Amino acid sequence: MMNKLTLSIWPLLLVTVVISNATISAKDLAQLEMVPGMHIPYYHSHDWRSPGQNVRVAVLFIHGTKRDSENYFDRVLHAAEVAGAAEKTVILVPQFSIEEEATANQLFWSQAGWKQGDLAQNARKEFKISSFDVVDELLSKLTSSNVFPNLERISVIGHSAGGQFVNRYVCAADLAKAHGIQVQFVIMNPSTYLYLDSQRFCDGQLLNESDLKAAAPKYNNYRYGLEELNTKMNQIGKDTIAERMVTRRCYYFGGTADTLEAYLDVTLPAMQQGVNRYERFKNYRTYIESFHDKRWKQNSIFREIPEVGHSSADMMASPVISEVLFR
Repeated sequence: MMNKLTLSIWPLLLVTVVISNATISAKDLAQLEMVPGMHIPYYHSHDWRSPGQNVRVAVLFIHGTKRDSENYFDRVLHAAEVAGAAEKTVILVPQFSIEEEATANQLFWSQAGWKQGDLAQNARKEFKISSFDVVDELLSKLTSSNVFPNLERISVIGHSAGGQFVNRYVCAADLAKAHGIQVQFVIMNPSTYLYLDSQRFCDGQLLNESDLKAAAPKYNNYRYGLEELNTKMNQIGKDTIAERMVTRRCYYFGGTADTLEAYLDVTLPAMQQGVNRYERFKNYRTYIESFHDKRWKQNSIFREIPEVGHSSADMMASPVISEVLFR
């Protein structure tokens, strides 16, 4: 037997969460129905059938390019346990699948598309389900019922491809879905970043835009910049994208040993941001510090994680990151 919790969203869409009556362990797999008959799986902690009075913080973790959401759940749970925060922390990790992995009636995306908020490839056109919409609805699920009445803060966090997702989702997130709960964004070791204008930096120096265009004419197209936006971001618009980016609290963490090419975007637009992830992290920090709207610098916190490479497990073991998530 199943229990269903149905959440209303904008016209034409219903979100239904289906949870088994069986005892829910520390990690349970549930289905979020984004449109009638089509769902996306996600892992969650805690028993959602009764109020979690002790829960104060939520961690919504976006997996990497391997789409191994179960492993990402385990890493958050371990970090919460080490911090002594497991009882007060609820964890959610959605699974963005590609076509060959998807089960019947499961939404899927292209390999690159889910990372940047593209539309699901198998949803009917009238629904237009972006991967960003999925996280919006998980925010709503966390905050629109009385399951976690004492929830104070939600961290949307991603590493590698998940970090790329979160960096773009900052601009797309409908925080009205959070119903007044504080939301912060945590970006770890992404391959590339979203820039709000055509400027790029290297070693603290502003690069010549003519040279950038000559080397890579599409260097400022989305997902690297704001030209040629996808459907979801175009609906939001450049002005709103910029306003959200500069006003929302973001933490950027870069491993100082993340200098190898494993899963690195080496396209020309990406290389205009730096030759490896750590260099891109530093260049993006310089860019934000130099940006004309100083609210962005005020709301952006950059921290280096010494001697850590491209490992979500090692990043999550950092006390610096743990403090941000579980304080």
